[in-house]
Amino acid sequence: MGENLSTVSYPQKPVYWLIYGLLGWTAAIAIVVSFASQDASVQSIVLTLVGLGLTTVLLVGIIKVLVVHTHANEAGLTLSVGPFVSRTLPWEAINSIEKAPTGGAMDVGWKWMGTGRIGYLAGAENVLIKTSSEFRQRVSTGEVTVPGRGRLAEWYFVSVPDSELTAQRLNQMRERSTST
Repeated sequence: MGENLSTVSYPQKPVYWLIYGLLGWTAAIAIVVSFASQDASVQSIVLTLVGLGLTTVLLVGIIKVLVVHTHANEAGLTLSVGPFVSRTLPWEAINSIEKAPTGGAMDVGWKWMGTGRIGYLAGAENVLIKTSSEFRQRVSTGEVTVPGRGRLAEWYFVSVPDSELTAQRLNQMRERSTST
């Protein structure tokens, strides 16, 4: 039985601080305006605060779902952001895996990062996966099929815990799969 590697990367605290901060300032402004107006009523203040509370719960719930999962086995590497977006890359599609420069703590979710670059992000530590141009060409001509969309990105930025160690382990798995 082959080796497996699974990681989970969670959104970092600054994302939550931003949400709470923005909603806190909005609540403070709404309360000050309500008290300053001539038509101030307790009902309008309560409705405003309930609306802000529900918005907070919804936003925090969405952020909590945007967890990046990576799973590697003898067949290849699967990347996903929550239950929404997933991509499986066979080992033969991958040219290299390396520790990426530290990203922003505010980057969360699936992100198009420019031509040929896709991010599966939930934090600052990332690996950079470069795909083979020959494999991408074979996929675009239909010679090879991969699950999901018919096109592969040239680079995938993926949030993982301990990016240096994860990159090393993924490269070892990739090298073993290509040697067999």
